[in-house]
Amino acid sequence: MFLADVTGHGIGPAILASVCRAYSRASFNDHDNLATIFRNINQSFSEDLTPERFATFVAAVFREGSDQVELLSAGHGPLFIYSARDNSLRYMHAQVLPLGILPEMEGAVPTKLAMERGDMVLLITDGFFEWENPRQEPFEPIVLPKSFEGSVIAIQKSSSPSFMRRSLASPEGRPQQDDLTAVLIKRVPVQSMN
Repeated sequence: MFLADVTGHGIGPAILASVCRAYSRASFNDHDNLATIFRNINQSFSEDLTPERFATFVAAVFREGSDQVELLSAGHGPLFIYSARDNSLRYMHAQVLPLGILPEMEGAVPTKLAMERGDMVLLITDGFFEWENPRQEPFEPIVLPKSFEGSVIAIQKSSSPSFMRRSLASPEGRPQQDDLTAVLIKRVPVQSMN
């Protein structure tokens, strides 16, 4: 699973988002590690960008039969990680620069997390943080995690994350300026195929 967010608004950035998606789909495979895949995407994507453009990018890789998720973020974040065992929320910041900033991507080291039943990873775009309230103050990063924490029980009981409704209500009617994309990954019990 991957999520990207290209700088800018309009048709040009939309085309770049499609290009980024195409390079990503072409680059993910079973034989390269995640760091190599990121380097390949960055190298190809960088060739299509003008100097003022870049994309944040995050990938979550799951392998059949494993309880681990492998996360790597190129400028995308923070990522929110919820542990059901101790009811805690922590943040993970980007490990490397966004795609297209530099032609070569160095130091890309994925984080591996063991996912237990009820654990969650939340990936969101920066539209949540950039959305201003009527006083023209940005949506504080601390607000979203509190909304997320308060919604964990609701998420456990339903498939509709209430943090999204709370977040959307928080700016008090101020017009949305950027996309709002959220991907919630939750470890659930394996269902029997019988």
